[in-house]
This record gives sequence, structure tokens and C-alpha cells, in this order.
Amino acid sequence: MYIVGIILVVIAGIMFFARRSQQGKLTEVKFRQTTSAAELDDLAKAVQSGTGTTGAFRRDVELKGSIQCDTPLISEVANLPCVYYSMYVTREYDELYTETNPDTKQQERKTRRKSETVASNTRSTDFWVTDASGRVLVKPQGANVEAEQVVDRFEPWKPTIGTQLSVGNFSFDLGAFLNSVNTVGYHFHENILPLNRAVYVLGEASDTSGQLAVAKSKEKGPFLISLKSEEEIVKAASGAIQWLMYGAIGLALAGVALIVIGLILIR
Repeated sequence: MYIVGIILVVIAGIMFFARRSQQGKLTEVKFRQTTSAAELDDLAKAVQSGTGTTGAFRRDVELKGSIQCDTPLISEVANLPCVYYSMYVTREYDELYTETNPDTKQQERKTRRKSETVASNTRSTDFWVTDASGRVLVKPQGANVEAEQVVDRFEPWKPTIGTQLSVGNFSFDLGAFLNSVNTVGYHFHENILPLNRAVYVLGEASDTSGQLAVAKSKEKGPFLISLKSEEEIVKAASGAIQWLMYGAIGLALAGVALIVIGLILIR
């Protein structure tokens, strides 16, 4: 009980810090004003005019527009044009284990389903956020990306598959698992930022690279790229804050109670 109590208190602490992170995100999204592409360009040019050089402009911004890209990526699994994709494949298998029956005290063999990640890849490319006034370059490296799931597909294992398992442009070598008779199948997942979709961007605009672009801040400011609307982001963050608060309080109280009971029993 004592050890379980400590674990619950630690989890409560993690949830508390996660709640603080969500609060910071909510504050940034809720109170930062949207800047149009033309407004941002005018602000950068005003600073350049005042300093006589580029590289001095920095501003936290919120952008809303459509995703555009001249040379998009092609996602590995869904084979779709996009500016970002994240894919991973898990192998699902049955594991045999033994467990003592509390009534008969005999060892019993049982089976449980487990999974392991056998392949993963994430790629992104620079893109434009286009609105009615113009467009702004976004460099997505290092962003917290809320993308769209386009693949959630399970492929049952069959001996006739051979040594390669291919889905879309992705091909996986099964050599390491050909003799694993306990393999049930492979689960493919892929999320993307597709072209021509409405997008929300929260980040830092600067011209330090010689070109005005929104990218990850060198400070600790948030960098968010989401297919959700601002209203959807605020609603989700508010719900997460409330859930994390109740969860942290509940686990902390339960953990403290178990620690006290454990100390009493030890005595």
C-alpha cells in the first residue's frame, strides 16, 4: 500500500504539471490577437525601415489561413500530398505467461495481447499560410502539430504475405518476425497536414533568416500548428484542465491515504 500510495502521488504531480502546460496553452490561444499576412508584413517592414537592416524583427503571432505548398511531401502510407506526416507501425502479438490461481494455488498458462512499435517516421516541409491579404511562410520543425488521422488500419498476419509488408508507399521488412508464430498482425497509423485545409498557427514570426517566417521560438514560447479552429482548441484545453485538476486531486488524496495506512500497518 505504501509503495502504491507513493506512485499515485507521483502521478498526481505529473498531472498537475500537465495541467499547468494546458493552462499556458489556453492563455496564449485565448488572448493572442490574430494577425493577417499583410499586417505582419507591414510590421516587419516598419522595423526593417527603422533599423536599416533585416534580422531585428521578432513578434509572437497567431495566424489563420489555408495550407499551401509548391513542393509538398507525399505521405508514406496514405500516399497523400501534405506538408507534414507522422506514421508508425505496431506489431500486435500474443504473449504466453503463467499466473498463480489464488484458489487452487496452481500455475496456469494464459495469453495476453501486447504490441511493439516496429517502424516510425515523421517528416515536414516549409509551407505557406494563405489568407485574404497574402501569405506567410511557416517552418514547422519543432512544432506541436495537431494533424488529421488518415490511416488506422490493421493487417492480419498471413504466411502468404512473404518477407515484405507494403501499404501505400511504405514497405516493411518482416525478416526479424518471420519465425514469430505469435504475431497476430500489424497496425498502421498515419496523421498528416493536408494541402488546402484551414490551419491555425501560434508561434514566433521573425526575419532572422533573411526572410519573414513563423518558426519555433528560441525562448520557451508555444509553437502550435493545428487543423482545429481556435474555438475547438480552447474548448479542448479547457476540458483537459478540468479533467487534470480533478484527476490530480483524486489521485493525491488516494495516494496520501494509502501511504498513511501503509505506515500504520508497518508499525
